[in-house]
Amino acid sequence: MPCDSKVEAARGAMELLRRLGVSGVAGLGSGSTLLEFLRLFSGELRELFDLVVPSSIETGLEAASLGLVVGDPRVYRGVDVYIDGADEVQPKTGNMVKGGGGALLGEKMLCRSSKLNIFIVGEEKLVDSLGSRTPIPLEVEPGYLAMALESLEALGLNPRVRTSGGKRGPVVSDWGGVIVDLHVGPLEDPGRLESLLRSAPGVRESGLFLGLADYVVVGLRSCGHLVLGPYRREARD
Repeated sequence: MPCDSKVEAARGAMELLRRLGVSGVAGLGSGSTLLEFLRLFSGELRELFDLVVPSSIETGLEAASLGLVVGDPRVYRGVDVYIDGADEVQPKTGNMVKGGGGALLGEKMLCRSSKLNIFIVGEEKLVDSLGSRTPIPLEVEPGYLAMALESLEALGLNPRVRTSGGKRGPVVSDWGGVIVDLHVGPLEDPGRLESLLRSAPGVRESGLFLGLADYVVVGLRSCGHLVLGPYRREARD
């Protein structure tokens, strides 16, 4: 009988945290795998971490409901460890696509301010090339959305404003930006795209997480998990 890859990934992440002896302040990402991790190990996490800093309202509410002490991300300059899921992972490099839930800005801020980054995914999230399974999400300034879309279209990036069945109009992030998805297909050079997006007017942040992972814990449907990494920290620069 196959196992739940999310549960297997969560168990593997907890084993890794124990092995590395991590404690202090934890940054928490977003998404279903991260929430599974919190629900399974909230008791042990309360013992390990003085408080947690969430990347989204959803994560903060869930953490608080599980008895974790939740810190305000506006007043913390960094965290000791960041734990999150991902939408796509390239195993060889540890590069990822994130932002399927629209929380990419908070996720990347915490990720870049952390001393150690651990990502947890099911094996179905592994890809040979980023962009193979999902579009590349962006957070865009709402007041200049039309101009930003025109700039992205001129770059040939096929932008589409994300919409939701829960409301009319565009999906708006916790930070007030509009979520735009780039339907670019498999990327030969994700670093080049990231450079283009940094110079694109109106783009606050992209869902390309390049050189940011220290470890990726992969849950297996056949049960158990794999730990990929450690990836070189120098790749961040």
